[in-house]
Amino acid sequence: MSITVIIPSITVQKLKQSARRIKKKLGLSHHEALDKVAEMAGFNHWHHVIQMAAKTEPVETAFRKGLVYGFDASEADFEADFLEEIASPVAEYFAKEPLWQFYKNVDEADDPELANMSDEEFKEFLEEELQGLVFFRFTGNELPQMVNGAMELIREFSFWNPAYVWLNGTLHSTFYAPMTDRDCNVAGVRF
Repeated sequence: MSITVIIPSITVQKLKQSARRIKKKLGLSHHEALDKVAEMAGFNHWHHVIQMAAKTEPVETAFRKGLVYGFDASEADFEADFLEEIASPVAEYFAKEPLWQFYKNVDEADDPELANMSDEEFKEFLEEELQGLVFFRFTGNELPQMVNGAMELIREFSFWNPAYVWLNGTLHSTFYAPMTDRDCNVAGVRF
């Protein structure tokens, strides 16, 4: 069994900074300091850090600079050659904070139940929301510049809209947007 450790680029940078300090403090070589920091962080060696960061990087880049769709799991039964499904724990790691901020800013008038949840209830709600999603990252050649363009790409593969779209690092809630056909006629609405 292979275990993937989620290690975003900011963590790699912090480990490198720690290695520089340790190198000076203990008089170690650069390589020895990197290995020491990696071991202190729970990795086998520095190469292990780099391997895990390489597995995390495409997803991190997609969430921050690319396009990610988050579909309700019951509506994610399609395939498109320009999409790659993202492993759940990695996607959840990068989706959690933007979703937290999105839902914490929900107006009480829009959703009184959500706005009045305790922190514990809110954490439970968010975990359930994340576990109910399937994430896909865009691997095509031309990244859409607007959310409407991202929605047009998916239209021919899924009747349902994704619940969320991350485009260039910005989260967009698209769950309740009307489903449209190729001619932009409304074909369905969620209630």
